[in-house]
Amino acid sequence: MDCYIKVYGCQMNAADAHLVSRLLADGGIEEVEDSQHADAVVLLTCSVRRHAEDRAQGFARTMRGEGKKVIVAGCMGRLRGEELVKEGIADYVLGPDEYRKIPRILKDSEVSDTVEELETYSDLLPVDSGGVSASFAIMRGCNNYCTYCVVPFARGPERSVPYEALERQVKYLVDKGVKEVFLLGQNVLAYAHDDLRFADIVEKVSRIEGVERTGFLTSHPRDLDYEPVQRMADIPELLHFFHLPLQSASDKILGMMNRRYTISDYSERINWVRQTFPDAYLTTDILVGFPGETAEDFRMTLDALKRFDFDFAYMFAYSERPGTKAVRMASQEPKEERLRRLSEVIEVQTRITRRRAETWVGRNEDLFVTAPAPRRRGMLAEMKNHRSVILNHTARPGDFVQARLVGVKGWSVIAEPAVKEVV
Repeated sequence: MDCYIKVYGCQMNAADAHLVSRLLADGGIEEVEDSQHADAVVLLTCSVRRHAEDRAQGFARTMRGEGKKVIVAGCMGRLRGEELVKEGIADYVLGPDEYRKIPRILKDSEVSDTVEELETYSDLLPVDSGGVSASFAIMRGCNNYCTYCVVPFARGPERSVPYEALERQVKYLVDKGVKEVFLLGQNVLAYAHDDLRFADIVEKVSRIEGVERTGFLTSHPRDLDYEPVQRMADIPELLHFFHLPLQSASDKILGMMNRRYTISDYSERINWVRQTFPDAYLTTDILVGFPGETAEDFRMTLDALKRFDFDFAYMFAYSERPGTKAVRMASQEPKEERLRRLSEVIEVQTRITRRRAETWVGRNEDLFVTAPAPRRRGMLAEMKNHRSVILNHTARPGDFVQARLVGVKGWSVIAEPAVKEVV
């Protein structure tokens, strides 16, 4: 039995793919890199927006049409369940807490219908991807219940992985050549296990021998406090990268979203980060067209983009999600207006992103090489703040290279080695 894994959505799903890879390997099932060579396909799906569901359904139908066994796992599996089987989209459906069933399903063994609750997979060691950077979950689930979001329904309440399990995973990865680790969670700042909190975990992981760079995603602005920011400034391995989803700059809309912070609260946290990490690479999420968003609410968000000067933003039009409070709200914006507003914020942020990248040109930076660039055009590398750079150099992944930033192509900074290669 050969199996192909297809990932949709967030970094958590990408990390979950490594868990599934480990379960396949431990179960004696071969994982293949091309769906055409597979007998079965596992889809790790996203339900945050309708578009992601549509893409997954289309691929699943194609695979079933080719006679492959299809397992729809992840958020769609949890939220839509047997509906997908009845519609002929999937042979089996599994939620994010049921991945351990996958090998038995693929081997046509008897599988319990019992849904395991509050799984953390803390006993599983990651697969060796051969890379120098790795991501893994330190906590799962979410307690925030933003009114537009299905994640708490799909992934359950927050629960954190014990540090002993995290340490075992990190040491395993380091032994395999990993130098950079990313700590993941739907709300990573909410980590809590025994008497350890998030800043404690960042410090402890960064002290593990062989870890040279430590990053994290995703953060809820409400949970970012001044004291942990100051503690993190004393961690030399920490990447100066912060992803703080704003969503909207209207206090009215933030309240309707149940975000539990104001634009003033958010601004204070941005100031903490930028004062502590002047070179911070700051990214955000923006959601436009939320029910009740007026032209003035939207203008506030546009003004905030210009004021906060984000390095990058993930921007979306509101998408109705069944079961959420927002779908029952009055004043649903027409889809055409949502898309018009999305187009406008993309236009504004694209200019900001390019300008922010251009401010780095002319500087010398110590770059961390991660992988070959697409189409063999140099190497992909990262700055200390996790900003991506294309390096015109033949360094190996895992190397650190002193380089001069010489230009910008698209949104990417281009660099040349400060010391020319000896041929």
